[in-house]
Amino acid sequence: MAIDLAKEAGAHNEAPIGAVLVHEGKVIGRGRNRREETQRTAAHAELEALDEFHAQFKSWRLPLGTVLVATLEPCLMCTGALLWARVDKIYYGCKDPKEAGLTHMMPAIDSGRFDHRFSIVEGGHREEECAALLKDFFKRKRASLKETP
Repeated sequence: MAIDLAKEAGAHNEAPIGAVLVHEGKVIGRGRNRREETQRTAAHAELEALDEFHAQFKSWRLPLGTVLVATLEPCLMCTGALLWARVDKIYYGCKDPKEAGLTHMMPAIDSGRFDHRFSIVEGGHREEECAALLKDFFKRKRASLKETP
């Protein structure tokens, strides 16, 4: 489902990233990048999924055991929001090539300086497919910029 949301984002000229929140086998939030569409800096897939959850359940705190599945390693901003919302497990497709997101923050998170920790953080799920969506999207973007006079 996260990959389908990423493809939908790409079809709307957004960076193809998708995210799904799951609790006890049920989807409780979905999101795709919408920064261009909304002109909001924070319209990342993970935050859109959190917003869908919040709107539906009227709570800032996710239920215990909530899982996030995303096509890309969450960025620094999304990592903070997922931490504060109390996500339990995170599974993602491909790593942030700049290494500026979740995995970079794990030593601080694991140190106990925050009041929550993720029980599982695991990347590499359908990694090649997720990475290809991003690489192809940005390759097309760069090519279209070269064609513009």
